[in-house]
Amino acid sequence: MCKQYRAMLALCELGLVEDAETIVRSLFESTLHIHFLLKRWPKRSQGWRTAPRLPKAIEVRADVYLARDALEEDKRLNVWKNSRGCRRAARRIAPAAAAMLASAESMVGCDWMKWLRSDQGKGAFKVEMMSKNFGLQRWYDAVYRTQSRIAHGGDALDHLQPSDPPMTMDAGIGGDIQGAAGPLRLANALFGRAAQLIDWRFSLQMRKQFKNLADGARALTTDA
Repeated sequence: MCKQYRAMLALCELGLVEDAETIVRSLFESTLHIHFLLKRWPKRSQGWRTAPRLPKAIEVRADVYLARDALEEDKRLNVWKNSRGCRRAARRIAPAAAAMLASAESMVGCDWMKWLRSDQGKGAFKVEMMSKNFGLQRWYDAVYRTQSRIAHGGDALDHLQPSDPPMTMDAGIGGDIQGAAGPLRLANALFGRAAQLIDWRFSLQMRKQFKNLADGARALTTDA
């Protein structure tokens, strides 16, 4: 999140608002992951009712998270195995991927691995479902959905001018400094929320530093 936040600040300084907003989208996903690991869960979390047990301890949640990551890597490897040009690389990393899966199953057990492979397990980790579980549904609707539209399809027609031969590309040099206030405020709120959760869970006593960060953020958005 520190890397994402730093990249977002650099883009805002250049006035590249839409590019900064796509980084804010990534910050939102990172915030959800921290909530998954550290925040107290509702008693009956949506999407987790069929799981072997609700993972309350941080260590158990971390193991589940790593096991899911191992399954995602295995899924990617299987795609490579059937993709021309990637098969050699797939064979080279296959032993490491198999070892990762074996390690994951030893951590969480076969019941968890079976559930993580199921449709229910996959759905429980979707961004919208996690947003509902951690009280961030409005953030999902207002931030993630909007930024997804920008990231996936709202850019080309803003820069390409196909009607004037030859086709030209506007790099957008000069940016929108005033518009950068929006992603700055969103990023500061997300980054601050995640940082405070880490501080609370591990008793790092960093409240003063976070206050300084918030004061600096307000100054940035005011200037913008």
